[in-house]
Amino acid sequence: YNGVTEFFPTGLMTNTNKPLLAFSQFYVNNKPFPVDSGINRIEEIELDYESNNIAFDIASLEFTVPSKNQFEYRMDPIEQSFQRSTNGEFIRYVDLAADDYTFIFRASNNDGIWSDETKSIRIIIKPPFWQETWVQITSFLILIGLGALGLFLKWRAQRLREEELEGLVDERTRELSVKTDELEATNTSLNEEVEFRRKVEADLREARDETDSILSNVSEGLFLLDVNFKISDQHSKELENIFERENLSRTNFVELMK
Repeated sequence: YNGVTEFFPTGLMTNTNKPLLAFSQFYVNNKPFPVDSGINRIEEIELDYESNNIAFDIASLEFTVPSKNQFEYRMDPIEQSFQRSTNGEFIRYVDLAADDYTFIFRASNNDGIWSDETKSIRIIIKPPFWQETWVQITSFLILIGLGALGLFLKWRAQRLREEELEGLVDERTRELSVKTDELEATNTSLNEEVEFRRKVEADLREARDETDSILSNVSEGLFLLDVNFKISDQHSKELENIFERENLSRTNFVELMK
């Protein structure tokens, strides 16, 4: 006999074994990430901002027909729903921004029976130091400080300029005050000189008038002199008024005129 194989489809049994889940390996920048206690024993991994290319080898521990096992995964918060794996057990993410991520996956056996639970690991990618909150706050405060310093220096320079201008104005005012005082003194001196000239001129006019009066009186014969040029009693009063002197009677007229 060549042999004949027969089977009854109704007799086939569905694999109801739900797979266990595990991480086989974790990669950072295409290199295995060293974990002393094993990747499946840790809950989170912290990376710097330059270690933002990561990958996972995930495993379904159900070996009936391993090639038919299936995987679904998502990376919170950048993926809202599970994605069906097209690369089997290898999942890659590149150029991740600094953030707090959680990678979650589940698997099925060869008959599509999915695991009840999921397996996850938290991945924290730290931002560069200049993006740290405390650095940003410090930078903000420094900028505010520099801005305030700039405004203060500008105000101070303006104030110094105002003080300089005020000093120049005060100095100029003092100079003008001195000039004004000098002009007032000069004007007072001129007024005094004018007043003096006026008084002298008035005295000269008065003296001239007295002289003219005397000469007029002489020419008109208002008083008489005796042969010795002495003032006669008859006209001594007129001469006393003219010369503002008393007792000119019998005074020698030549001596009086000296």
